[in-house]
Amino acid sequence: MRKSIIAAVAVTAAIAVAGGSVAYATKSKTVTLSVDGQVQKVHTFGSTVADALKAKNITISDRDSVAPALDAKLQEGQEIAVQFARPLTVNADGQKKSFWTTQDSVSEALTDLGLRYDSSAQFSTSRSAAIGREGLELTVRTPKTVYFVRYGKALPFKTTGATVAEAIDHANVKVDGDDRITPALTTAIKSGSRIIIAKVDHKRRTKVLPIPFEKTETKSATMLEGEKKTTREGVAGKREVQYVLSFLNGKLVATKELKSKVLVKPVTELVTVGTKPKPDEPDPEIGSTGAWDRIAECESGGNWKANTGNGYYGGLQFSHSTWLNYGGGKYANNAHQASKAQQIAIAEKVRAAEGGYRAWPHCGKRA
Repeated sequence: MRKSIIAAVAVTAAIAVAGGSVAYATKSKTVTLSVDGQVQKVHTFGSTVADALKAKNITISDRDSVAPALDAKLQEGQEIAVQFARPLTVNADGQKKSFWTTQDSVSEALTDLGLRYDSSAQFSTSRSAAIGREGLELTVRTPKTVYFVRYGKALPFKTTGATVAEAIDHANVKVDGDDRITPALTTAIKSGSRIIIAKVDHKRRTKVLPIPFEKTETKSATMLEGEKKTTREGVAGKREVQYVLSFLNGKLVATKELKSKVLVKPVTELVTVGTKPKPDEPDPEIGSTGAWDRIAECESGGNWKANTGNGYYGGLQFSHSTWLNYGGGKYANNAHQASKAQQIAIAEKVRAAEGGYRAWPHCGKRA
């Protein structure tokens, strides 16, 4: 009787265990989960893809990629692929843009985003480089043709540089701190940009130049007015001058004096000037003055002291140069300062030289 009860319990227990195993097997599923290429087996009681991911504490955002969809029903042996989105910043020739991509390599991400670059473009990392979950900042330099303008000639050059400075460096153009570069070195360039380089050179020169001497006059009451006597000859000095000459594209554009020193001091010239009044010059003997009186009446209204500021002086209106050229200076500096007789004496000389009264073309007809 006891053995029968034990056997019955055993059978009942066996049936219960067998029934539980069948139920477990029915609800549990084994799926294959690939997360960013890392594959693992997952056992889950869930019924959807979302349930399987939740079982592994995997949270999905709108940017991530899941296949099949989160609400897809699970099947035994199901394959689930998850690709997490990662940030990608692309700085192409100074133009920076940010993206999200589920691709895990640079080349795949660029293809997926529709960003295509020539094979000659330079990348800050390999095209096959992986993009981790933390993302990547990628710098791209595309080839572009710029023109270097020197001495008026434009020469093309292909460069992947992003700025004027980089293009100059790539082209191995020799410039120094004095050269003028337009536009500025930090300016971004593009195909067709013109980079103007003006060559600036500075050269030093030394010259020896004369120093003019000064003149000092000393008055003497023992010498007549107009008399001068040099008591010491003036001698020019010498100075050495250093210049810097500035050349723009080989053409001199500026000269600047840097410093100078005196080599030989100048010697001042000393001159003694007479102040003693000249004795009055006696009036010359003249004949009849009737003809000259008539000319003077026409020229100056008969005023032998006329000085109207018109450049002509005296009764007969001499110019200063004519008065001196014919010897009037022995009487006075200008005709109006001389006497009537002295003016007529000079006029006689002018008439003789001219062969008549042609020096007075209008009034001379009254002679």
